[in-house]
Amino acid sequence: MTKLIGEIDVNPWIDVDLTASSGGSVTIRFLVDTGFDGAIALPRTYMSQFGISDDNMTLEYANGQQEEAMLVPCTVSWVDGNRDVVARYINGSDPLLGMELLNE
Repeated sequence: MTKLIGEIDVNPWIDVDLTASSGGSVTIRFLVDTGFDGAIALPRTYMSQFGISDDNMTLEYANGQQEEAMLVPCTVSWVDGNRDVVARYINGSDPLLGMELLNE
C-alpha cells in the first residue's frame, strides 16, 4: 500500500507529471476530489496536449447529472513510481485527481 505523507490546508491542489500515449508530457496542478472515484479528469482545454481518443463513456456525478466523456490513456508519475491510468475529459474548469490514485 502506498503511504502519502503531507499537509492538508485550505488549498487542496497537487502538481502531477503526466505523459500521454501520444507522447506529450506536462505537469498539471490537480484539485484533489475525494468524491471522484476515477484517477484523473481533465477539462477539455487539455485535449491538444494529449491527443483525442474515440472512446467515450457516460459519467454520473453525485447529484445524478450525467455527461459524456472522452478517455485517453496516460501515465502518472506518482509516489511509488509511474502508474498507467485513463484520463477522463470533462467540461469543468479544474483538473481533478480522484480516489483511484489516493486509495492505492
